[in-house]
Amino acid sequence: MKFFSDPALEAMATRRSISKVGPETPTDAELAELLIAIVASPTEHPKVPRWEQLAVAAGAGHLLELALWQAGWGVMWRTGVLANSDEVRDAHGLAESEHLMGWLYVGSIEESFRRRLQTSSRPALDPHQFLGRMPS
Repeated sequence: MKFFSDPALEAMATRRSISKVGPETPTDAELAELLIAIVASPTEHPKVPRWEQLAVAAGAGHLLELALWQAGWGVMWRTGVLANSDEVRDAHGLAESEHLMGWLYVGSIEESFRRRLQTSSRPALDPHQFLGRMPS
């Protein structure tokens, strides 16, 4: 069931996390690897605070999720309490100022699950539940 005629809005409305991706991965031509690390590299800037730079990195990661989903790949963003431990940071070669936002696991979607998604009657999220008015 299609919710939107715009492909970006459709991807946003229908994207689902795939907790167990299959073994097939995008080719180098389609993308680089199965596991993508999302790293924020904030720099001191008088007009762009650190929190905003981290938010932009998270947004870029989510846009990459949507692009991969639209291209037909299953994606799960994973992180955890140890994501920025010294050992993990060292393995990724992160600078002191950098922050590991998590990893995107990318792979194929089992055909049975893809069929379930395509025939699902699960409604798109109602955006009104996330909207409100500023107090006067």
